[in-house]
Amino acid sequence: MRGVVMRAVPPLAAALAVWGCGGGAPTPTTPLAPLVAPPSRPPALPAGWTRVADRRQGVSFGLPPGWRATRGHGTVQV
Repeated sequence: MRGVVMRAVPPLAAALAVWGCGGGAPTPTTPLAPLVAPPSRPPALPAGWTRVADRRQGVSFGLPPGWRATRGHGTVQV
């Protein structure tokens, strides 16, 4: 008798697993907005400083007096 019960357990467990999974309506989801920071105005620079801006890269920074920046092939060298 024990052998019959032991052979019936795996098919019974598989049937219960299939019966218990899914079957309901899918849960509705809400799309998320992309995590992109809104553009902000750069702060004022100290007297004599020069602003270097690269709109394509979305960056700007200030150079102190006497410093210079050169652009080339998508880069800015200071």
